[in-house]
Amino acid sequence: MSSPLKFESETRVSETPPKRDYANETTGSVIVPAETRLSVRTIDAIDSAKNHVGDRFEASVEKPVTVDGRVVVPKGASVYGRLEEAKTSGTFTGRSELRLALTEIVVNGQTVPLVSGEYE
Repeated sequence: MSSPLKFESETRVSETPPKRDYANETTGSVIVPAETRLSVRTIDAIDSAKNHVGDRFEASVEKPVTVDGRVVVPKGASVYGRLEEAKTSGTFTGRSELRLALTEIVVNGQTVPLVSGEYE
């Protein structure tokens, strides 16, 4: 069974994506365009001193995601990711660095693969 929600990925930043319909009325499926911002809040604590590369974490969607004026991912939807890189704070810098990747999102009970890019 295919999911009615898909995320575009691998669009080059320099390319202007073609104008397209992201919602398919016939199948009820929706494609979330590449470069769509996804604001999430972590649920699981992530600590560079305790967690390791590859550890999974859970988060939730902070702001709903809309496509063509329609909410396709509601606020509070579960998002899962993994720790890609962790650098503990140095003696002098006192600053840890974490690199995270979002891997899945759950919408209407369906788990959908997710490819994430940079985050702020």
